[in-house]
Amino acid sequence: LLLRLYDPQDGEILIDGKSLRHFRLESYHHKIGIVSQDTFFFNDTVKFNITFGL
Repeated sequence: LLLRLYDPQDGEILIDGKSLRHFRLESYHHKIGIVSQDTFFFNDTVKFNITFGL
């Protein structure tokens, strides 16, 4: 729901007090990201794994 792939059938999602439906979808998608709770490492050096996200 937070990615707005679907709109809620009841109620609404607010961001800074504004309904998510008032945001332009394309603009909103450029400003949101997802970080997984599952961690993983590449089979490489420690340096590579640390610098991969930079």
